[in-house]
Amino acid sequence: MQAAIAELQRMISQEYPDVRFRVYRGTDPPAVYVEATTTEDRTLEIAELISERELQMKLEDKLEIWVLPMFDRLRAGEPATSDGFRPAGGNLP
Repeated sequence: MQAAIAELQRMISQEYPDVRFRVYRGTDPPAVYVEATTTEDRTLEIAELISERELQMKLEDKLEIWVLPMFDRLRAGEPATSDGFRPAGGNLP
């Protein structure tokens, strides 16, 4: 399990050196979760980068590892909102 987590972290950090990782066990579903947080919104790119290998680990190696790409708006210098969304400009009715 540790080697698989390290491999996924390596894949991501080679492309996105500012990434920060948080690894923990979760229960819904029961698995090891790897949060990969960047200061630029690269969530889709990270998901695409590791998706094939992550799926292979689940199917062939029977390892329940879920990578959660995340964007840290505060570290990126964007304004915080209470709901976690960045204002889209203009007022909502």
